[in-house]
Amino acid sequence: MTFTVADATELHGIGVPGGFRTVVDSAMLHCLDADQRQAYLAGLRRVCVSGARLHALCFRDELAARLKMPANMDERSLREAFRDDWTIRRMEPRHYSTGLTLQAWQNLAPAVSGASERDDAMTVDQHGRVLLPFWQITAELT
Repeated sequence: MTFTVADATELHGIGVPGGFRTVVDSAMLHCLDADQRQAYLAGLRRVCVSGARLHALCFRDELAARLKMPANMDERSLREAFRDDWTIRRMEPRHYSTGLTLQAWQNLAPAVSGASERDDAMTVDQHGRVLLPFWQITAELT
């Protein structure tokens, strides 16, 4: 296994013979602004084979807005970002289970202070761990 450090919006020097068939994006897509998102998806197109699958987990809009993420994370904006080279096969709202209590999350991320357990953007599971609203996206390179 090889690990490489590179700018995800460029992906220069990244690749495998024949191209990647699977890409896993675990919570990076929501860190990019709209232009960086487009560059990232175009870079993936260059390093992947036709038919490659991208599995992405990213904040949903209700959480991204509270944390002031650099781009919209609503369904329409994400579908628009993927429209040129990717076919979204699945895009489902999910919750990501953290190891943090609501109080610990609020201490870590003051932008969500005041959120209650009944808040749609900030829920907790039966053990009191924060569940963050995420998109689970599977897209295929066309």
